[in-house]
Amino acid sequence: MPAKNKSTPKATALVTATPAATPVTPHFVGIDVSAKTLDVCITHADKIISQQTLANTAAAHKQLCTQLGKYPQAQVVMEATGVYHLDAALALSNASIPLMIANPKSAANFAKVLLKNGKTDKSDAKLLAQYAQRMTFIPWQRPSKNALQLHQIARRLFQITTLKTAEKNRLHALNSVEHMLDILTQTLLEHVASLEKQAQQLLEAALVLVNADPDLKRKLDLIDSIPGFAVNSAVQILAHLLLMPPTLTAKQWVKMAGLDPRAFQSGTSINRKTRISKTGNKHLRMALYMPALSAKTHNPHIKAYFEHLTVDLHKTPKQALIAVMRKLLHTIHAVIAHNTPFQQGKFYTMPKTHTENVDF
Repeated sequence: MPAKNKSTPKATALVTATPAATPVTPHFVGIDVSAKTLDVCITHADKIISQQTLANTAAAHKQLCTQLGKYPQAQVVMEATGVYHLDAALALSNASIPLMIANPKSAANFAKVLLKNGKTDKSDAKLLAQYAQRMTFIPWQRPSKNALQLHQIARRLFQITTLKTAEKNRLHALNSVEHMLDILTQTLLEHVASLEKQAQQLLEAALVLVNADPDLKRKLDLIDSIPGFAVNSAVQILAHLLLMPPTLTAKQWVKMAGLDPRAFQSGTSINRKTRISKTGNKHLRMALYMPALSAKTHNPHIKAYFEHLTVDLHKTPKQALIAVMRKLLHTIHAVIAHNTPFQQGKFYTMPKTHTENVDF
């Protein structure tokens, strides 16, 4: 009789297959902002699941945050619309809802790509939702409270300065006319004096705000150390730079100011001159204009750099001035990043025999 096999049979392991996790499809939200309303479009899987119009008020912002809080993966895009988008953006940031602030020109070009013919608030909100879905999402970084306040003061200071310049031009035109009523000249003089007083009050308020913040004071002092920058210009430039992400490079600053070169060419028959893109913060670009104009006139090293461009490289005065603006922006980035005041020799090495490849 054969012996029984006493060996214990091997246990068979039971493997339970775990179902693969279903990827979560995010909701994409577009918000078109106006002074009084917010048009909100929420999409999911290429379908509109909600489209509504809310008031641009604190209560409506809270309601919007509550609604979007139901979609943990939501990505929100709104355009930068003057100051009207700021309160809504801050409310979404407080609620930890991912937000991207799109450049209006970028959104407009996106609409052209999609061949959008009509333009309404609702269609713009839907367009921004599509923008959120198809474009790289770059989260908005909320500026500090002091940075926001300084930016508000700087914008108003710019408005008053612009208005004052216009009134002075009108006054100059009146003075060139022989028979002009005295009342016209008097009212213009009074208005200019009033605007100058307001500008001084705003500048003093800005300096009080900056002096109370050691980091802001350090940055303002470093910008002010560069020749050509009066305190007024330094405050305005600092205010715009503070709203940019802190990790940007000097070249990215140039792009944000719209001072980067943009070539135009079509085939072999059309080859126009290269121009700056002007795609960015026009207020930062305008704030750099007067310091560059002053520096290239009164500072020897910057003046030598300007002459090197116009004489040696045969650039037009306008091209050379733009190059000075770009180089000043690079200089601001360098002095702030290295916490070192402006040094003449590092801007441009004299004598003028030194050559540099400048791309416009």
